[in-house]
Amino acid sequence: MLDCGLIFKKTSTCYKNPDIEYLDETSDYKLHIKSKREGIAIEVLKAQNGQVQKSISYLTKEEHGKVYAGGFLRDALLQKKALAPEKWNNTHRKKAITSAIFKHVRKYGAFRGTMGHKLVFSVSKELEEKVNEAGLNLDRVLAKEVKKVMFEFQKKFYPGEKLGYAWGIHHDTDNRHIHIYLCNRTASGKNVAMSCALKGKHKKHIQKDYLGFMIERTKKAKDRILNQIKKVNINQSRPKPEEVVLKPAPVVNYDQKFQEREETLQAMREKLVAQKNLINLRKEQIRRLCNQSRIHSEMIRTGYEDIKAINKNLSTSFQKLKQTKSSIPISILLKLGFFAKSGPMKKLALILNRLQFTKQKEQREKLFQIISLNKSQKAYLLQSLESLQENRQQFKQKNLELKEKKKALQKQFYSDLSDYERKLERFKEDFYMAHVKSSANKENYLKLRKALGFKRKNGLDPSEELRNIRVMDSIVRKELESQKQSKTLPFDIQPSQEATPNNNGQDISL
Repeated sequence: MLDCGLIFKKTSTCYKNPDIEYLDETSDYKLHIKSKREGIAIEVLKAQNGQVQKSISYLTKEEHGKVYAGGFLRDALLQKKALAPEKWNNTHRKKAITSAIFKHVRKYGAFRGTMGHKLVFSVSKELEEKVNEAGLNLDRVLAKEVKKVMFEFQKKFYPGEKLGYAWGIHHDTDNRHIHIYLCNRTASGKNVAMSCALKGKHKKHIQKDYLGFMIERTKKAKDRILNQIKKVNINQSRPKPEEVVLKPAPVVNYDQKFQEREETLQAMREKLVAQKNLINLRKEQIRRLCNQSRIHSEMIRTGYEDIKAINKNLSTSFQKLKQTKSSIPISILLKLGFFAKSGPMKKLALILNRLQFTKQKEQREKLFQIISLNKSQKAYLLQSLESLQENRQQFKQKNLELKEKKKALQKQFYSDLSDYERKLERFKEDFYMAHVKSSANKENYLKLRKALGFKRKNGLDPSEELRNIRVMDSIVRKELESQKQSKTLPFDIQPSQEATPNNNGQDISL
């Protein structure tokens, strides 16, 4: 399992506390646990976290140590605000996640005294280097694949259900990894297991291998990541703008001509970063409009249900009104012989008739009041629904406009990105050719460039050529740094002790 590149394991089970703070690698709780386990002072760990944050700032462009929610936990957070939980303050989001977990446990109870499972997805150093070399954001790629694995697990073992989990990316070890808290009950209260099938035991029932399935899907996720890297290397597909890592040209400034070109590349890079931020802003605006439209749709659905209930009440009221008829006149009762024709009996009949009429009149008036009230409520609801439908149409129209703008921005972004990458590669090539005197090194470098273009054109994987070119470029920069004081340019780079073989089996002396 160690050579699969993306590793999955279950670490422990939560009993009394979900430990959401532990998912945040910068939290005091996490630092306290790590300090107690490794015997390192908390002040030292905080200083190390500051250094880690500086080292990853150019990759993620986000705050270090965020915790996110997925599944029905994210839905619970979304009900509190008409804003995507990912845009909340990290502290508020962690508290809301913890509150949603305890609320779910109170509703359905703990299963055998447990609240959830702790999982870890870890990336090998080799796979991390490949992702970074392809210019992809490892945090984004890893988070996307982990969420896909969780969805596949849900679809396999809990179809029609919804899992709830929280996760956070950690950079405080040699291997990038994601810690996950998985609720051990679904949204409807069904138990979520995370175990493997027992071997060598008598099986009364067919046992499900939950852990085995997760490990298998993790390997599939690794294959998807490698396939994405391959496609990016041969330019068959473009990653999403937020997955693109825009690294500055790591070049030493010696020549005025190269310095001006480097400044131009830096300006292009800053423009691309601004475009990424604008695209993310458009995505957030679209997400908010979708949430508002969804809320309005729910209100409209509820309004129509209320109107149906009012119509039912109106129908019932009219039926009662029909049954409440006027009293029978005294003359008819006398003709039918129900009352004697004597004077006292006529007076008694008149009194009874008036009492009956008054009671029926009160009942009819009450029914008319109920009908009138229902009609006014129905008119108000219809007017409100009309307004909500107009707003929803406006949201949809605005959403379409924002999507068109985002599409145009992405098209311009990819166009500028291609231009930037082309000029950056040209700049590196000119820089190498200008600062290396050895004709053999230059010839090997040009051969690699030619092989790189050929493989990209024919849809082959140029990873080996890209790696060799990066090695040669890094050697040039190191030599320039070491000779920065002497200013002896151009110079000849001495061949290294180790030679890197190219695809033709020849040695490339760097």
